[in-house]
This record gives sequence, structure tokens and C-alpha cells, in this order.
Amino acid sequence: FTDNHFGITLGDGKNKTGTCRHCGQVIKSYQLNRAKHHLAGNANHGVKSCPKVPEDVKLKLQAEFADVEKKNDEAAKKAQQRRRLVEATAAEACEDGGKQGEAAPKRQMTMEEWAKRTTNALDDQLGRFLFHAGVPFAVADDPELQKFVD
Repeated sequence: FTDNHFGITLGDGKNKTGTCRHCGQVIKSYQLNRAKHHLAGNANHGVKSCPKVPEDVKLKLQAEFADVEKKNDEAAKKAQQRRRLVEATAAEACEDGGKQGEAAPKRQMTMEEWAKRTTNALDDQLGRFLFHAGVPFAVADDPELQKFVD
């Protein structure tokens, strides 16, 4: 796409240099994303905006960046929801100590403590995975994970 709008040459042997075919702006250390920002009129991305780019090209690239931003926002919201679920599950498990009627622990269980409450090799392997991944052991009590394991 940008080939129609940029002339690209090898700069100092490693880096490419791009020259806008509309305004003559030179982009040293040329990167496709920076060229697109130039054409879309998005300053502050290491380039100046192009004053002479055709409006249809500018609008197309602005829409593309808006779509990417929307997808990134959605992914961030989903990640935040997952973090909240893990935190809530861990908090619930800490409230009842992972078992009904036990005192609430003040810290993450150790591998030895986890091993005392496991009943089979699958539980042991899950505990090792959670420990090495840095995931709170309380996640193992999540009903959705239980459905998966069963």
C-alpha cells in the first residue's frame, strides 16, 4: 500500500529511508507503521503529518488505526476482567482457607502446604504448574477450572 506513496531507499546500509511522494518528507529508519502515521495525519509518532496526502488515503488509514485501537481496548478490558476473576477467586479461597471452616491464610500457600491438600498426581502436577507460573493456588479451586479438569 505505501509503495504508491513512499519511495524507499537503503540509507546507511542497515536502515531504510522513506520519502513521501506527496510532500517530500524523509523518514529515516523507515518503518511501515511510521509511514502510515505520516499519511494518516497522526503526528507524534516520530513523524510529521503529510499536508498533501489524498483525503481518501488519509481516511482509510485513520479508520485502520481506529480499528486497531478498538481491538486493543477490547483486549485490555478482557485481560482486566480475567485479572479481576483471578483476584476474586483467590480472595474467596483465602477467606475460607481453601477449605470450609479453616482459618484464613495471610499468604500464598507453599508447595508443601499444597501437597498436603492434594489427593492425586494430577493435583500435584497442577500445583507445580501454578507454582512455577506464579499463579495463586486458589485459582485451582475455581469452579470453571474444576469443570475443565473433570
